[in-house]
Amino acid sequence: MKNKGVSLTEVLVVLVIVGVASAMVHTVFITNFSAFNQRIAKADLWQEGNRIVSRISEDVRGSNGFELNISETLKSLVVLDGLGAPFVTYNLSDAGQMDRVTTDGIVEVLSSSLNFDNSDLIDVDTQSALRMELLLRRPIFTGPVDVVVTSEVYPRN
Repeated sequence: MKNKGVSLTEVLVVLVIVGVASAMVHTVFITNFSAFNQRIAKADLWQEGNRIVSRISEDVRGSNGFELNISETLKSLVVLDGLGAPFVTYNLSDAGQMDRVTTDGIVEVLSSSLNFDNSDLIDVDTQSALRMELLLRRPIFTGPVDVVVTSEVYPRN
């Protein structure tokens, strides 16, 4: 008489083959998904950083100068109008948020992704130029994604 069933060994071999195949497929999908998320986060941070630099550049280029006020918890850039009065202030807090505040009291949040310790606003040659070095960071599943944006801007004076 013939047995019409499947032996335990055959079932185990099939389970091992299916397990190995599913592990390989899972690894490929997770790797591609992580790389995709990292690229998206990096592109978003680049766009955010370029928007900040463009906004500051536009204000500084149209100004007669600027003042920098740096403390342990706040980095401020005060942009001066033609009469030497402040017309807009950029504040980078130690929480990583950069705000643009006009003299009318209008507050615009430019970013919440800045790294305070590694982002700098530097006065080059006593108000002849402003150098910006901004580190933007976003945490994702595989670890943080960093983007560094640098620019140098000259006021019209």
